[in-house]
Amino acid sequence: MLQGKTHHVINPDQYSGIFCSDPAGYAKDVQDHIAYGTSGKFVGFIPEIIQGVGGAAELALGYLKIVHEIVRKAGGVCISDEVRIGLTTKEAIFGGFDTQGVINIVTMAKPYGPCPVAL
Repeated sequence: MLQGKTHHVINPDQYSGIFCSDPAGYAKDVQDHIAYGTSGKFVGFIPEIIQGVGGAAELALGYLKIVHEIVRKAGGVCISDEVRIGLTTKEAIFGGFDTQGVINIVTMAKPYGPCPVAL
């Protein structure tokens, strides 16, 4: 039986985060968590690409490209959480993950109906 833990990293909030819009500081936190906070058996990274609970905040520009490389080198995959706000949002075709270009797996749990955004 596999056992593991969920680790939380610093929110890469480009507006009010501790590193502002600098993606490297946030990405280093991910790398440190993998290097020092895991047993080396790393599975994946699940970002909410457009965070919808406190508004519609996007990740710091370039953050996910850096993190994706870190995650892949550690043997993991990036899994986009598009459950709340990502689908049919912004200039993306299917969701926030379209704006990043580096996701391996996408989760979707939003009912489709009339689209409020022209595709």
